[in-house]
Amino acid sequence: MLRQLKIGLEGDTPVEDGVKIRGMLGRATIFNVGSTSGESPATMLDALEKGQIDVLVTWEPAIGRFLSRYRDLDLVAVPNARTLGAPEQYVFPISMAVRQGDEALKKRLDQVILDHQSELTAVLTQYGVKLYTP
Repeated sequence: MLRQLKIGLEGDTPVEDGVKIRGMLGRATIFNVGSTSGESPATMLDALEKGQIDVLVTWEPAIGRFLSRYRDLDLVAVPNARTLGAPEQYVFPISMAVRQGDEALKKRLDQVILDHQSELTAVLTQYGVKLYTP
């Protein structure tokens, strides 16, 4: 059944690699939202809603701000099991860095984040980004 589905995915991502190592890339529709003018995460969601694809595998932060327009779609988190090894990874931590040894800047950034945590969380929530809590 899975091999008969029309899969939509964002190109040049680990999702494309995961579909490829399963031999299913030939049935996939690849969206290049980062490099094709006029394409956006909404383009992928439109294709799903119109039945041009059966399932869309993409990054929730990328589509989060558009999901409120597509209330009939079901969002399912993909576990990060890495069952077939690298490059199959779908969860990535995001962080900031400073030059090695620049403790003063690190402390300033940490304090800004601490002081503005509620505002940062509000912006991410406003755009539909689900926050990961370990």
